Amino acid sequence: MVLTEKAARLALPRPSPYKIPDGRGLYLHVGISGGKHWHYRYRQGGRDTTMSLGTYPYVSLDEARVRRLSAEQAVQLDLDPQALKIIPDQQTPTFRRVGRAWLAHLLRRVRAGRRSIKTFRKSKALLTRTMAARLHVSLCSLLPCCSRDLESCGRPAGRKVTRNRPGGGYPHTG
Repeated sequence: MVLTEKAARLALPRPSPYKIPDGRGLYLHVGISGGKHWHYRYRQGGRDTTMSLGTYPYVSLDEARVRRLSAEQAVQLDLDPQALKIIPDQQTPTFRRVGRAWLAHLLRRVRAGRRSIKTFRKSKALLTRTMAARLHVSLCSLLPCCSRDLESCGRPAGRKVTRNRPGGGYPHTG
Protein backbone atom coordinates (compact mmCIF):
# COMPACT_ATOMS: atom_id res chain seq x y z
CA MET A 1 0.00 0.00 0.00
CA VAL A 2 1.35 3.42 -0.97
CA LEU A 3 1.39 6.15 1.68
CA THR A 4 -0.67 9.28 0.98
CA GLU A 5 -0.14 12.83 2.20
CA LYS A 6 -3.42 12.63 4.12
CA ALA A 7 -2.37 9.44 5.93
CA ALA A 8 0.94 11.04 6.88
CA ARG A 9 -0.79 14.17 8.17
CA LEU A 10 -3.35 12.20 10.20
CA ALA A 11 -0.87 9.76 11.78
CA LEU A 12 -1.32 10.00 15.55
CA PRO A 13 1.10 8.96 18.30
CA ARG A 14 0.64 5.60 20.00
CA PRO A 15 2.05 4.16 23.24
CA SER A 16 4.99 2.77 21.25
CA PRO A 17 6.72 4.11 18.09
CA TYR A 18 5.53 2.70 14.78
CA LYS A 19 6.31 2.87 11.06
CA ILE A 20 4.04 3.63 8.12
CA PRO A 21 5.64 2.15 4.97
CA ASP A 22 5.57 3.86 1.59
CA GLY A 23 7.53 1.30 -0.39
CA ARG A 24 11.06 0.75 -1.71
CA GLY A 25 12.55 1.29 1.75
CA LEU A 26 10.86 4.62 2.56
CA TYR A 27 8.74 4.87 5.70
CA LEU A 28 7.38 7.44 8.10
CA HIS A 29 8.45 6.85 11.71
CA VAL A 30 5.91 8.17 14.23
CA GLY A 31 7.24 8.55 17.77
CA ILE A 32 5.36 8.38 21.04
CA SER A 33 5.43 12.19 21.37
CA GLY A 34 3.97 12.63 17.87
CA GLY A 35 7.18 13.47 15.99
CA LYS A 36 7.14 12.23 12.40
CA HIS A 37 10.40 11.48 10.61
CA TRP A 38 11.13 10.11 7.15
CA HIS A 39 13.57 7.20 7.03
CA TYR A 40 15.05 5.20 4.18
CA ARG A 41 16.14 1.65 4.86
CA TYR A 42 18.69 0.15 2.50
CA ARG A 43 21.24 -2.62 2.35
CA GLN A 44 24.87 -1.83 1.58
CA GLY A 45 27.92 -4.00 2.03
CA GLY A 46 25.82 -6.83 3.42
CA ARG A 47 24.40 -4.69 6.25
CA ASP A 48 20.98 -3.14 6.77
CA THR A 49 21.25 0.60 7.29
CA THR A 50 18.69 3.31 8.00
CA MET A 51 19.04 6.89 6.86
CA SER A 52 17.02 9.88 8.04
CA LEU A 53 15.54 12.01 5.26
CA GLY A 54 13.93 14.80 7.28
CA THR A 55 11.01 15.69 9.51
CA TYR A 56 7.40 15.77 8.41
CA PRO A 57 5.76 18.29 7.58
CA TYR A 58 8.96 20.26 6.78
CA VAL A 59 9.83 17.54 4.27
CA SER A 60 6.72 16.58 2.32
CA LEU A 61 5.94 13.11 1.01
CA ASP A 62 7.01 14.08 -2.51
CA GLU A 63 10.30 15.56 -1.27
CA ALA A 64 10.96 12.44 0.83
CA ARG A 65 10.42 10.29 -2.28
CA VAL A 66 12.86 12.44 -4.25
CA ARG A 67 15.46 12.16 -1.47
CA ARG A 68 14.89 8.39 -1.30
CA LEU A 69 15.39 8.14 -5.05
CA SER A 70 18.71 10.02 -4.91
CA ALA A 71 19.86 7.86 -1.98
CA GLU A 72 18.81 4.74 -3.88
CA GLN A 73 20.85 5.82 -6.91
CA ALA A 74 23.87 6.41 -4.66
CA VAL A 75 23.52 2.91 -3.23
CA GLN A 76 23.36 1.47 -6.76
CA LEU A 77 26.62 3.27 -7.57
CA ASP A 78 28.11 1.77 -4.38
CA LEU A 79 28.39 5.18 -2.68
CA ASP A 80 27.40 6.03 0.88
CA PRO A 81 24.21 8.12 0.65
CA GLN A 82 24.61 9.44 4.20
CA ALA A 83 27.93 11.03 3.29
CA LEU A 84 26.34 12.66 0.24
CA LYS A 85 23.48 14.27 2.16
CA ILE A 86 25.70 16.72 4.08
CA ILE A 87 24.93 20.22 2.82
CA PRO A 88 27.62 22.93 3.27
CA ASP A 89 25.14 25.35 4.87
CA GLN A 90 24.34 22.84 7.60
CA GLN A 91 27.94 22.35 8.68
CA THR A 92 29.25 23.67 11.97
CA PRO A 93 29.49 27.47 11.89
CA THR A 94 33.03 28.79 11.68
CA PHE A 95 34.42 31.91 13.33
CA ARG A 96 34.33 33.60 9.93
CA ARG A 97 30.61 32.89 9.47
CA VAL A 98 29.75 34.06 12.97
CA GLY A 99 31.86 37.21 12.56
CA ARG A 100 30.31 37.94 9.18
CA ALA A 101 26.80 37.51 10.59
CA TRP A 102 27.57 39.72 13.58
CA LEU A 103 29.02 42.54 11.48
CA ALA A 104 26.11 42.34 9.03
CA HIS A 105 23.67 42.53 11.96
CA LEU A 106 25.53 45.47 13.44
CA LEU A 107 25.64 47.23 10.08
CA ARG A 108 21.86 46.86 9.71
CA ARG A 109 21.40 48.44 13.13
CA VAL A 110 23.73 51.32 12.18
CA ARG A 111 21.72 51.89 9.01
CA ALA A 112 18.51 51.91 11.04
CA GLY A 113 20.04 54.47 13.40
CA ARG A 114 19.94 52.18 16.43
CA ARG A 115 23.72 51.91 16.85
CA SER A 116 26.48 54.41 16.31
CA ILE A 117 29.09 54.07 13.62
CA LYS A 118 31.67 54.12 16.42
CA THR A 119 30.31 50.83 17.80
CA PHE A 120 30.58 49.28 14.36
CA ARG A 121 34.15 50.49 13.96
CA LYS A 122 35.15 49.09 17.37
CA SER A 123 33.64 45.69 16.55
CA LYS A 124 35.27 45.71 13.14
CA ALA A 125 38.67 46.55 14.67
CA LEU A 126 38.32 43.82 17.28
CA LEU A 127 37.41 41.22 14.67
CA THR A 128 40.22 42.41 12.40
CA ARG A 129 42.81 42.01 15.16
CA THR A 130 41.46 38.57 16.08
CA MET A 131 41.32 37.43 12.48
CA ALA A 132 44.71 38.75 11.51
CA ALA A 133 46.48 37.52 14.63
CA ARG A 134 44.96 34.07 15.00
CA LEU A 135 43.39 33.09 11.70
CA HIS A 136 45.42 35.03 9.12
CA VAL A 137 42.26 36.27 7.39
CA SER A 138 41.65 39.81 6.21
CA LEU A 139 38.44 41.61 7.11
CA CYS A 140 37.73 42.27 3.43
CA SER A 141 37.03 38.57 3.03
CA LEU A 142 34.95 38.65 6.19
CA LEU A 143 32.43 41.28 5.12
CA PRO A 144 32.66 42.51 1.53
CA CYS A 145 29.99 45.20 2.03
CA CYS A 146 32.22 47.16 4.43
CA SER A 147 33.87 50.07 2.73
CA ARG A 148 36.60 52.22 4.14
CA ASP A 149 34.19 55.14 4.36
CA LEU A 150 31.52 53.80 6.71
CA GLU A 151 29.60 57.07 6.75
CA SER A 152 28.24 56.10 3.32
CA CYS A 153 26.73 52.89 4.67
CA GLY A 154 23.18 54.15 4.23
CA ARG A 155 22.48 55.51 7.69
CA PRO A 156 19.68 58.10 7.56
CA ALA A 157 20.95 61.66 7.71
CA GLY A 158 20.04 63.85 10.67
CA ARG A 159 19.65 61.00 13.15
CA LYS A 160 21.87 60.64 16.19
CA VAL A 161 22.28 57.88 18.70
CA THR A 162 22.47 59.13 22.23
CA ARG A 163 24.02 57.23 25.08
CA ASN A 164 22.98 57.18 28.73
CA ARG A 165 19.44 58.11 27.83
CA PRO A 166 16.45 56.86 29.82
CA GLY A 167 14.96 55.41 26.61
CA GLY A 168 17.82 52.97 26.28
CA GLY A 169 19.93 54.75 23.68
CA TYR A 170 17.42 54.74 20.85
CA PRO A 171 17.77 57.40 18.20
CA HIS A 172 16.00 60.69 18.11
CA THR A 173 15.73 63.27 15.38
CA GLY A 174 18.06 66.12 16.04
